[in-house]
Amino acid sequence: MQIFKDFDKNKHDIFDCLFVKQPIASMLIEKGVNPNEGVRTAVLTEDLPPAGVRTILVCSKLEPTIPHLDCGCTIGVLEVHSTKQVKDLDLEDWDKLGIQKSHRKKYLNYYMVEFRNPQMVIPMPAYELDKGFHQIAFDKEEIMGYNQYVSLDRKALKKITRKSKLWKRAKK
Repeated sequence: MQIFKDFDKNKHDIFDCLFVKQPIASMLIEKGVNPNEGVRTAVLTEDLPPAGVRTILVCSKLEPTIPHLDCGCTIGVLEVHSTKQVKDLDLEDWDKLGIQKSHRKKYLNYYMVEFRNPQMVIPMPAYELDKGFHQIAFDKEEIMGYNQYVSLDRKALKKITRKSKLWKRAKK
């Protein structure tokens, strides 16, 4: 991951990222990862995703630290399905968000962003930024989904095999 001053388009990819606290970051990805089609997740944000952006990289904030959840890193990729102003929400939309009626008034200036097609990615450290949407540059091929493969040459494969044999011996 690089800061923009070191950006080189041949070496880096720019991602539109949404920074949210845990456990919300994990719930956005995991809630939608199931075999039923049409499952969508939603979140309230103070700002809209950048115009024309269809794919968002979800990153968790460093604080609060919750055991067994990745904090301060990339969590997954989502497609933006729709956006609405909170003022225009109906009861069904409020139910998706799970916010109690007594707490709804403080979110009137927010937006509801609805997502679909979540995909978990291999966690990579992400700069600590404020909640909301930001652009971050990562090295090419650094953001990979769990269902992607890595190709290895013979030398790398031998090195991995040798290390795994040493590790197995050390466990005995």
